[in-house]
Amino acid sequence: MKKNKPLISVIAILFIFSCKNEVDLKSVEEEVMQVEKNFSAMSANEGYKKAFASFGADDMVVLSRGGEPHIGKDDYLTPDNKAQLDFVLTWTPLHASAAKSGDMVSVFGEWLIKTKLESGKDTSMFGNYLTVWRKNKSGEWKFIMDGGTVTPGPTDPALVEKLKMLAEKNR
Repeated sequence: MKKNKPLISVIAILFIFSCKNEVDLKSVEEEVMQVEKNFSAMSANEGYKKAFASFGADDMVVLSRGGEPHIGKDDYLTPDNKAQLDFVLTWTPLHASAAKSGDMVSVFGEWLIKTKLESGKDTSMFGNYLTVWRKNKSGEWKFIMDGGTVTPGPTDPALVEKLKMLAEKNR
């Protein structure tokens, strides 16, 4: 029996290291959904530029409607791109999907821009967005890609349920 102890030890060590660490994707998705909510809250309270600067990775890409994408945080924050418009941008994450590795997550959601016209009338603009998040070396989630589209109104809840159902089916 003593002759087998080293062999059993080697087998046990190999077994331990061969077991894959399963990532709890639901927890990762919930974590990033909360990051998205914090990101939106900062945009509402401190302005969207400050929020994008805080939550964006240095190599982020932000797609712009009708223009060239902003490549990198520095490009996004350059004076030429700092339109000082009087509006509040908020969003609601509706669905997250994590990569099996647990270090990247895409989030689909809806955004809302509220602004006041010169006439004093409040206006609202709606849309959907897709943001891709990556966990950095410090363990923080930073977005690396953000883009969206305009819609006529809030997102139909049936579409969100369809997305969730398809995502679960393809896990």
